[in-house]
Amino acid sequence: MCLHKSESWITEFNKLLEHKNIIYNLYFVDSLTSRSPASRKLSGIYKIPCYERNIFLDGNRSVGYVNKQLEKAQRYALKNGTAVAIGHVGMEGGKTTATAILEMLPDFKKNNIELVFISELGK
Repeated sequence: MCLHKSESWITEFNKLLEHKNIIYNLYFVDSLTSRSPASRKLSGIYKIPCYERNIFLDGNRSVGYVNKQLEKAQRYALKNGTAVAIGHVGMEGGKTTATAILEMLPDFKKNNIELVFISELGK
C-alpha cells in the first residue's frame, strides 16, 4: 500500500488495522515531505518501525545529480551505519536513478556499502 503525500492515509491505515487482527512485517517509510508527519506518532501507538528519509535521490534530475545524492547517502551510511535514500520510479526518476545506482555500485562495494530493501533494516 502506498500512502504517499496524502493526509487521508491515516484514515486508511486505521481502517486497515481495524480489519486485521494481526499484521506482520509492517513499517513506515517517511519521506519527510509533510510539515507535520504522523508516521512517528502512529509508529509509537501501533509499535511499528518507522524509517525516515536521509537523502532524496531524484525528482526529474540528471544522472550526475543522482550520483551526487548517492555519494551523500554513502557518506551518511559510513558515518551513521545506515542511510535511507528514496527516489521515484517512472518519469521523475526511473531510468535515471537506476543508471546512477548502477554507476555507483563499484564505489559502494569498495566502501562495503550494501544496498538492501528497507524491510531488511530491522532484521
